[in-house]
Amino acid sequence: MMSSQEAIQDNCSSDEESNNATRLDIQIGREAAKDVCLQIKPQEVYINTRGHVRPRFYKKRKYMDNNAPNLRGTTNSEKCDHQLSGLSAANCDTHAGDTDLFVNEEICELQRINERGIIDVPSHPESVRNVENPKSQEKTPSLSSQNDCYSDTEEGMQDIGTFDGPAQELFDSQRDEAEIESGEDEMTTSDIVNEEKWFDLLKDLTNVMDDSSSDEQSEPHSDSRIPACDTPIYSGHSLTIQHSLLLILVYSITHSITGMQLNDLLTLISLHLLEVHPAYKSVTRFKRYFANLDSTFKKHYYCSRCLISVQKDAEVCPNVACSKALTSKSAKSFFIELPIDEQIKKLFLRSGFSSLLQHKFRREKKRNENYEDIYDGHIYRNLSRAGGPLSSKFPYNISFTWNTDGVPVFKSSKFSIWPMYLMINELPFKHRKMKENLILSGIWFGDTKPLITTFASPLLENMKVLEEKGVEVCVNDSTVTCHAYLICGTADLPAKSMALNCVQFNGSYSCTKCLQKGETVFTRNDRRGHVHAYPYQKENPLGKVRDSVDCYTSACEAIQSRKPVNGIKGPSFLMKLKFYDYVRSTSIDYMHCVLLGVTKLLLSLWFSVAHSSEHFSVMKFVDLVDERLKHVKPTYNITRLPRSISDHMKYWKASELRSWLIYYSLPILADIMSEYYFYHYSTFVEAIWYLSQDSISELDLQRSQRLLNYFVFMFEALYGSRYMTLNMHSLLHLPSCVKDLGPLWVHSCFPFEDANGELLKLFHGTQCVEIQIVSALNILQILPSLTEEIPNESRAGSVLKQMYKKERFRLTQQLDDDVFALGKGYSKTLIPSQFTEVVKLVGKIPSNLVYFNRVKLHNQILYSKDYKKVQARNSYTVKYTSKDNLVHFGHVDCFAVDFPLCLCDAPCKCSKITLAFINRLRESSRKSLVIDSVKNPNCVDVSLRHIHEIEDVTNVVDVVYIQNVLSLCMEVSFGEKRLYVCEFPNFVESD
Repeated sequence: MMSSQEAIQDNCSSDEESNNATRLDIQIGREAAKDVCLQIKPQEVYINTRGHVRPRFYKKRKYMDNNAPNLRGTTNSEKCDHQLSGLSAANCDTHAGDTDLFVNEEICELQRINERGIIDVPSHPESVRNVENPKSQEKTPSLSSQNDCYSDTEEGMQDIGTFDGPAQELFDSQRDEAEIESGEDEMTTSDIVNEEKWFDLLKDLTNVMDDSSSDEQSEPHSDSRIPACDTPIYSGHSLTIQHSLLLILVYSITHSITGMQLNDLLTLISLHLLEVHPAYKSVTRFKRYFANLDSTFKKHYYCSRCLISVQKDAEVCPNVACSKALTSKSAKSFFIELPIDEQIKKLFLRSGFSSLLQHKFRREKKRNENYEDIYDGHIYRNLSRAGGPLSSKFPYNISFTWNTDGVPVFKSSKFSIWPMYLMINELPFKHRKMKENLILSGIWFGDTKPLITTFASPLLENMKVLEEKGVEVCVNDSTVTCHAYLICGTADLPAKSMALNCVQFNGSYSCTKCLQKGETVFTRNDRRGHVHAYPYQKENPLGKVRDSVDCYTSACEAIQSRKPVNGIKGPSFLMKLKFYDYVRSTSIDYMHCVLLGVTKLLLSLWFSVAHSSEHFSVMKFVDLVDERLKHVKPTYNITRLPRSISDHMKYWKASELRSWLIYYSLPILADIMSEYYFYHYSTFVEAIWYLSQDSISELDLQRSQRLLNYFVFMFEALYGSRYMTLNMHSLLHLPSCVKDLGPLWVHSCFPFEDANGELLKLFHGTQCVEIQIVSALNILQILPSLTEEIPNESRAGSVLKQMYKKERFRLTQQLDDDVFALGKGYSKTLIPSQFTEVVKLVGKIPSNLVYFNRVKLHNQILYSKDYKKVQARNSYTVKYTSKDNLVHFGHVDCFAVDFPLCLCDAPCKCSKITLAFINRLRESSRKSLVIDSVKNPNCVDVSLRHIHEIEDVTNVVDVVYIQNVLSLCMEVSFGEKRLYVCEFPNFVESD
C-alpha cells in the first residue's frame, strides 16, 4: 500500500502542487495528534490560540524516543519527510482540509509525535508548567539523547559536553528547574539570571509590583516555601543546612554577587555535599527558603505632569490647573512607602534592641552640664523632663532625625532616587547610624525631584498615628506601646528648602535661622554675573531670630499672596507635627556647610589657577603642599590616605576635607601662608574643633561664637564680598545648633550619605529598580534577627562576624578592664634600664612578661612601633600620663602583660599587670602655631590647643600602666624634622 509521502512524491509535478500536498499531510499530522490526545486526560493537554492541541509540559519529559534520530543540522524538507514517514507508520486516517499555515510553523507540533505516533505524556500533573503564554509553548524543544547536554543559542543547538553520575543529575535538575520557572521551553538557568544581580530575582517574594493587588498595598507572597531544616549538611558535620543557607545569603549581600555567580556558587557547594538539600539546587529554590520575609510595601500614584497624588484608577488628573488625561501608561507614576510601624515592630523583635534604647539613661557623661549628645540639646531636654514623652516614665518611646537627598543612580541618565530616612536618636551613636537600624520610610525615584507635599504625605500620616496612638511592640515577652516623635532634621540646602517649603539658597530670606534678607552682589564689572550674598552685619550679626509661630503665619500669608513671605513659600508637612520646631529642630549640616562648602571654597581660592594672581593665592607652593601631604601617615580610623591637591582636590570626599581642616592644614600651611591669612584661617579651624568635641562646655560655645564672628567678619575684606554666601553666613548659627541639638557630629549627614552609598550597591541593572531596592532592604532589616540564631562561639559564627558584622580586628584575649589584645603575644628581652623602671612601677620583679604589638583600649586601637606590617599609617602616637602625673605625648614601643603563675582553670581570674612602654616626645617651647605680635595681635585669643609642635624625640622611655594612656593622637610630620601632634575632637564619628 502506497504511503501518503509516496503518493505526494509521485503525483506532484509542480511547486504549487507540492506545497498543497505538503499542507495536506501536515493537516494529517494535526488530526493524528488530536486523535491521540483524545486518549489522555483533558487536563494534560490544551488548545492554543491557533486551535492546535498541545500537550502540557512537565519537569520530567521526553520529547522523542531515546532512539529517535537527531534532526539537528537537517533542512526543513528533510525534517518534514522524517515526520511524515512517522505519520505513515502510525496508520492515521487522512482528512483533507485547506490551511494557510506554513511548514516551518508546523514543525514545532510534529516534533512532539514520535515514530510510533504516540505523545509521551508524563505522569506528574503537579509539576506542570505555566501555559498561560501560548507563544512560549510553541518554541521548538531541544532534541537530545539521554546522556547529552546542550545549551540553546540563537543560531541553534551547541554541544557543551556530557556529565556522568551525580553531576549529570545535578545539571539536569538545575536546567529543568530553570525551565519550569521561566515558562520557556528552551530557556536555561543562565538565561534567567543573565546580567542581572540576584536581588532582582527577589521580586516574586515580595510581589510588590503586582498589578492585581490593591491600589496602595500589595499582598504578601503566599507561595509555599521550602521548610526550614536544622539537620546537618551531611552526617557528622556540625553546620546545619539552615545556617549554611544563611551564610550563603550574607556572602551574596556582602559582595554584591550576580545571579549567575550565586547560581554557580550553589552548584559548586552541591557538588561537595553527599545529600543535596532542595534549596541548593537553584536560585529560585534558594530564595524560597527565605520566602517568609513578607513585606507590606505600599504604592502611591501621582500625576507625571504636576506630581499631585491621584488614585490608581483615576482617568483625569484632579488638579484643575493640570487636568491631564491619565489613561496612558506614562501619565501616572508612583513612589514606594515602607510603613514605619512595621519596621519598628521588627526592630523591637531583635535581641537587645530594647536594652539599647535605655542608653540615654545609662550613659556616663564627662561633665553633667556639657553638650555630649542630642539628649543634652534644648529640644530633647524639653521633651525628657519629668513626665515628658521622652522621659524615664516612657522608656520605650523613641524619636527620629529625618534626612532626604537625591542620589543619582546612573551616569548616563537623570534617573535618581530620593530616600527618606529616619534615624532613632535613643540608640547609641555607633548603633543608630548602622544601616540595619535606619528606618526607610519611602523612596521616590525617577527623572524629576519629588513634590514634597506628595512624597511626605504618608510620612506625615504615619507620624501623627505614632504620636497619638503609638504602635504595639513586644518587649521581654510583654506588649508595650511605643510612641515615636520627629524632633530633628538634617539635609543639604536644596533638600532642606524642599522639605521646609522655602526659597532656595540663592533667594532672599533663604536663611532658615534668621530674617536677614541678603543682597545681590555682582561678580563681573559688566554687571552680568551675580550671586546672592549675606554681608556681615556688625550691629546684629545673627539677625532677627526666626520663630516657628511666625513662620507658620508667613506660610499662611504666602498662600493668600501666592508669593514667598520672608522666604517661606507655603506650609510644610513639618509644621503639622506636634513636637517638631520648624526653626530650631532643623539643623545646619556641617558636612555640606563647613566641609563641602567653606573648606572646599578656601582650597579653591588658595590653589586654583583661576585665582593665582590674587594676593591670597598660594598656588606657587602647591607642589610643596603635595609633598608634605605625601609624608602624612594617618591613624587607623581615618580610612583615606591623603591625596594630592594638584591632581585630586576636586575629587576629595567630605571625610578627606575634614581631615585636612582639623589635622593636616595648619601644620602644612604654617610657614607658607602669610600671617594675616593664616591667623584668619586658624580661627575657623579652632571654632569647628570646639563644636565637634564629644563634650562641649558653655565656655567652648562662647569661644566658638567669637571665633566664627571674626572669621565671617574678616572674610569679606580678605577674599571679597561675592564669597559671602549662605554657607558662610550659616557658620554664625552653628553654636546655636549645638545648643539645640548637640555636637555637630550628632546631626550631620555623614551616616545618611553612607546609607546612600550602601543603597546604590543594591542596584544591579536598569530594570525594576524599585523592586531591587525594596526587596534587598527587607532582607537587610531581617538579617540581624536571623544571624542571632548562629552561636558566636561556633565556627560559623566567627565567619559570620567577618562577613556581615565586618569586624576589622579580632580580639584574642582580655588583658584588663576594657583592654583587649589583638594578635598573639611574644617574648623579648628588656634592657636593664627598662627592667628597672618596671620593678619600680609594680613594686616587684615580674614573673611572666608577655608582649603584644596591638591592643584595644577604650574602643581605640593602639599599635606599637614594633608592629612592622603597617607602614602607611601611624597608630602608635599617644597622649598619656607619666608616673609624675604630667601629661606627655610619645610613641608606643610595646605593650606588656605580667601573667601570674597560678593554677586557675581557664579563664584565669587572677589580676594581671598591663604595661605600656612609651618613648617620650619633647614639646616645643612655642605653645601655638599662631604668632602673637604687635603687627598681628591675637585679638580673639586663638590657642589651637589641639595642635602641639614637637621639638624632638627623646631617649626617655616611660613605663606606665596601660590605663594611663589617655588617647590616640594624629601625628603630622613632613620628613623635615618637623613634627606636630593633633588631638582628636572625638572618637565617636568615623569615616
